[in-house]
Amino acid sequence: MTGRDKIEAALSSRGTQSIPVIIPYESILVRDRWEELVPNPWWDLHSPDLQVQMQWRRKVLKRIENDSLAPPLEQEDPGMVLQTGYGDLAVDLRE
Repeated sequence: MTGRDKIEAALSSRGTQSIPVIIPYESILVRDRWEELVPNPWWDLHSPDLQVQMQWRRKVLKRIENDSLAPPLEQEDPGMVLQTGYGDLAVDLRE
């Protein structure tokens, strides 16, 4: 049964034995559990590349067994990631 099916059943006269559940703060879940959810590097979370976004979002959906993820509310600020001998550095390019 999909989330939509569960909602429709819950609102019908016959009812349902199960109810849909949502994650109210998906962005916090994904941020805090990134390494458990996907093997991608952490900066993919902020990538402006649609293909990269779709790839990690599909992996997260499969892993958390959810029907959907909310789209980002706003475009991330521009930045870049530098890989150095000391680790990865996020660079903020805002003025």
